[in-house]
Amino acid sequence: MEKLLAKVLNKEEISKQEALSLFEKDLPSLIRASNIVKKHFKKGKLHFCCAVGLKIGNCSQNCGFCAQSGFYETNILKKEFLEKDLFLKFLKVNSNENISSIGLNTSTGYYCETNKEYLKKMYSYVLKTSHLKICAAHGILKNQEEAKELKRMGVFKYEHNLQTSANFFKNICTTHKFSEKVSTIKYAKKAGLLCCSGGILGMGETKEDLIDLAFTLKKLGISSIPLNILTPVKKTPLGELGVKISQEDVLKAIAVFRFVLPSSNLILGAGRSFLKEKLRLAFFAGLNGMVVGNLLTFKGDEVLKDIEMVRGFC
Repeated sequence: MEKLLAKVLNKEEISKQEALSLFEKDLPSLIRASNIVKKHFKKGKLHFCCAVGLKIGNCSQNCGFCAQSGFYETNILKKEFLEKDLFLKFLKVNSNENISSIGLNTSTGYYCETNKEYLKKMYSYVLKTSHLKICAAHGILKNQEEAKELKRMGVFKYEHNLQTSANFFKNICTTHKFSEKVSTIKYAKKAGLLCCSGGILGMGETKEDLIDLAFTLKKLGISSIPLNILTPVKKTPLGELGVKISQEDVLKAIAVFRFVLPSSNLILGAGRSFLKEKLRLAFFAGLNGMVVGNLLTFKGDEVLKDIEMVRGFC
């Protein structure tokens, strides 16, 4: 442990085998070490973002974890377009000085499936009425020109989660390829966009899969990495299986990601309730950010509570 810690603090890369060996360490020691890495590289820097679904449901892809897939009859309230008034209300609540960006999500497998005129309007509301930078999440980009178009429209960052390793991906989705996801990130980066990409823990992947995901993100140069914990959704393939990871291994995975990606923002996305009283340990283990806010309730105090909670943990 001490040798790997010294190696990372010296800005040397650890190997996949070394990263895998961290899972064998006792949890308290691993968390103490990963917290040292976080403090050294992040120096107290916290990252907060909010996210809103502009289009909900009827996605063309069959990702086995997703409530929004058109392949499954889930109970979500489908919405083709989020109304202007509702969106502006969301912007007002989430325009906190601590929140740097807003994720604008559409349940589309490919960017070309979106209504671009509608997106332009939503983008303009953000740029004209808030300080938030736009992080767009509109599915797979088919070519370089699509990424350039988003850049011209005012997008600052593109979010496209890899979700898992290249090897395990075929177990959760068959309507598109892992290579398309990687190409999407490369198109976005070449167009001058920052990229946000992470994954979901607890879908049945192995520790080797988690390591492979971390190293793929590192190779792609991802600076913002949302780590989600599977939230089982009824009537989806993964919804009936439950979360296939322990709280301890979630914490270890976060710590390992911090060792592999010491300078990146590790952001807690979905699934915080899974950790329960161990949520605090997730931030000691390496997280330095969170997706905050709640589109459905619009309680501004909840945003502030999230921010203060993370500050207290970090």
